[in-house]
Amino acid sequence: MDLMEKVKRPVVEKVCLVVNQGEVIEGALCVTAFHFVFSTRIKAQDEIMFLHTSILLLERQNPSTGTLINVTLKDFRRFSIDFPDVESCNDVFESLEMLSHPGRIDKLHPFFFRPRIPPSDIPPFSPENMTSLFTRYKCPPDDWRVSDCNRGYKLCSSHPEEVIIPAKINDQEIGAVASFRQHGKFPILSYYNSKQRSVILRCGEPLCGTTLKRCKEDIKLLNSCLKIGKGRIFDIRTQQAAQHHMSKGGGVEFPSNYSQWRVEYGSMESITNIQSSYLKLIDVCSDVNNSSWYGRLESSGWLTHVEQLLRAVKHVVHSVYQEGTSVVLHGTNGCDGTLQVSSLAILLMDPQARTIRGFLQLIEREWLQGGHPFSLRHNIVSAAPEKQKGPIFLLFLDAVWQIMRQYPLSFEFNELLLHILFVHSYSSSYGTFLYDNPAERDRHKLREKTESLWDYILLSPDVMSSIINPLYSKNSTLLVVSVHPCSIVFWKRLYLRTDLSPTLSLESHEVLLKLKAENEELKEKLIKIRKELDEVQSKGREYSSVWS
Repeated sequence: MDLMEKVKRPVVEKVCLVVNQGEVIEGALCVTAFHFVFSTRIKAQDEIMFLHTSILLLERQNPSTGTLINVTLKDFRRFSIDFPDVESCNDVFESLEMLSHPGRIDKLHPFFFRPRIPPSDIPPFSPENMTSLFTRYKCPPDDWRVSDCNRGYKLCSSHPEEVIIPAKINDQEIGAVASFRQHGKFPILSYYNSKQRSVILRCGEPLCGTTLKRCKEDIKLLNSCLKIGKGRIFDIRTQQAAQHHMSKGGGVEFPSNYSQWRVEYGSMESITNIQSSYLKLIDVCSDVNNSSWYGRLESSGWLTHVEQLLRAVKHVVHSVYQEGTSVVLHGTNGCDGTLQVSSLAILLMDPQARTIRGFLQLIEREWLQGGHPFSLRHNIVSAAPEKQKGPIFLLFLDAVWQIMRQYPLSFEFNELLLHILFVHSYSSSYGTFLYDNPAERDRHKLREKTESLWDYILLSPDVMSSIINPLYSKNSTLLVVSVHPCSIVFWKRLYLRTDLSPTLSLESHEVLLKLKAENEELKEKLIKIRKELDEVQSKGREYSSVWS
């Protein structure tokens, strides 16, 4: 069925948009195959447009007689639409319900979107390959190697085709390890600390089960990463959750088999619990005038999840960077919380990840090539089971924002970039976040058929000027994040949207840019004055020597 056939009523006149605690705006509504558009035809700022797939929730009261639809978008914008009659209300409601879940990824807007990208001298985005990462991390060739053992994704669909693995392990042994790890997700290098020669490896849980099965190749791989002392196997789950998965054939590394490693557990909760907190957060944010608002925010548990994540990250960073202890990182499938912890740890230790291009490279490598199932977790195509949905990437972005608050000068970008990534990860005209792993993206030729969000960000002067941090000063040192409860704050600018514009507005951004430009101008004037002063003083000394 063609998407346009699902549009029962393309245009409705005399529609009222109810926003901002009761403000009413009258205009016309247009429903296309991909977009919802509302316009007063008078003020451009009163016009809104969004993709149907960005709809999180549609609500109606009294379907037989009511003319009001309440709309909540996945980016926390919310409003109501009051129609002139019941028939038009019913038609638009049914159309939006169908179009918000089109059923097939190749029916989404990115496969039809062809933007005009202006010519630019800036190089387009290119994923950092494993060879360049190997060189940048200064991995010793005697200890590590770049392998194409996953060519054609024959071992693991949620790993890239090329990976960095211990040099002492051959590809045949990697195959045995893959069969012992959840979804074939064998341990690969995520970060190398050249000063301490310690590493972060990430993988899926071992398939040891209740019989405590062992894999000698897996043990050999992990032991080959160690230099001096024991390493840490950090299971981000609680010990109870890890033991529960043993009954399902999974579990955690048994200490007697991994004698050179200490097994430790985190406190991060399941996707189901995080999704439950997310839905409570949406409910809290939709009723800011409630007298018990702060209590409801706390009871949602969202900030607790942020704190738990940052505590896990701090523990890993302390081990790898300060103690020089190698860490093997995993949860259940290695595609959710594992990626949160690994990418945030890299952000704290690697200053390149705190630049705009470096941050996009980090997300490409750790999240997209790391196999986070964006389409499934974000419910992009069809209504996924509740237990499989979860704002894992949003929780990561929230944690990044918390770090940026604590180190406002250490990031080349501001929070607008985080907002762009959040919005486009849920609903986008670009194909970057579509599908659930790199194998699916390659099989469906996503790069050839859709446009890249990374190029939109990097090659658009307007976007780049809006996301740049005017106060950025390169900081090559380790960022030590505070996880004290008073340091974890509510991201008001994102979660409490008071306008319907598609992007956040940072009132101070233009002021800072202007101040920075004035500062640079004053610096140039100062240099010029100092030069003139030096010349005057030099001539003065010449005259003095002549008269003497």
